[in-house]
Amino acid sequence: MHTVAVGDQRNDIEMLQWAARGVAMGNAPDEVKVAADEVTTHVDEDGLVPVLKSLLG
Repeated sequence: MHTVAVGDQRNDIEMLQWAARGVAMGNAPDEVKVAADEVTTHVDEDGLVPVLKSLLG
């Protein structure tokens, strides 16, 4: 299964755990970060950009 999920709120925890690669945003609460496979930078620092770039190659 090749899935990536990105989230920053408690309601995203199940999705992050389900995905093959769960990424929490840097601004997420600690419990969301713990549930994720990795943590990127804050949403205001364009934290999604490195995740998307990693999918390209």
